[in-house]
Amino acid sequence: MLGRRNGDNGLIGSHVHGPSNIQARVQYVFDAESDRWSLWVPVCFAIGIGAYFSLSEEPSKLTGIFFLLPSLCLCIVCRARPYACAVSIALFCIALGFADAAFRTALVSAPRLEGNSRAVTMNAWVEGVERRHPSGYRLTLRPIPGNDDARNLPHRVRITSRIGKTPGTGQEINIRAVLRPIPEPVQPRGFDFARKSYYSGIGAVGFAISEAKPVSSKKTLRQSSRYAAA
Repeated sequence: MLGRRNGDNGLIGSHVHGPSNIQARVQYVFDAESDRWSLWVPVCFAIGIGAYFSLSEEPSKLTGIFFLLPSLCLCIVCRARPYACAVSIALFCIALGFADAAFRTALVSAPRLEGNSRAVTMNAWVEGVERRHPSGYRLTLRPIPGNDDARNLPHRVRITSRIGKTPGTGQEINIRAVLRPIPEPVQPRGFDFARKSYYSGIGAVGFAISEAKPVSSKKTLRQSSRYAAA
């Protein structure tokens, strides 16, 4: 408590813990954290990403640039003032995180299945295989345009199956499946499977209604897809 005496030591108060006025205290905190300023860079970057995903609607693709350029200019203007420069760099890192999330969202944009569920027969490359217990497996497929069913499909779909043998990664198969649009969260603030699927490039999910039959083809799955499936 301010004004309390401690024996013969006199008053003890705010001078023990640092400056008392606001401006001096802020300067005191900045000086105390000067050797750890760099550790706040990823924190500010994450705040920017969090700000992007907290929006209720998708912002304009140029919104990130609108935040980024003014904050960069502020860094240049304040470069001769240490404390103002530190604050401007923090704002720049937040804007950079926001712009990075917006750029990533635009980069992975891909077609998605819309409307009602439908059964399709398709040839597809197997990009990924996951075992499902107690039985069955889940396939990540890249449909090959060829017939009318597969012509308007998303670039990547994920289906589950309990029929037949498990195909191998990188194999071309022929399969019939029921595909449906990506489901939305079942409850507010619940797990957002649609968001996860969006950033994985998956445009539809479903289940197999036939066995996955190997197809002999001279074509090969492109190398980048093989790395992604590894």
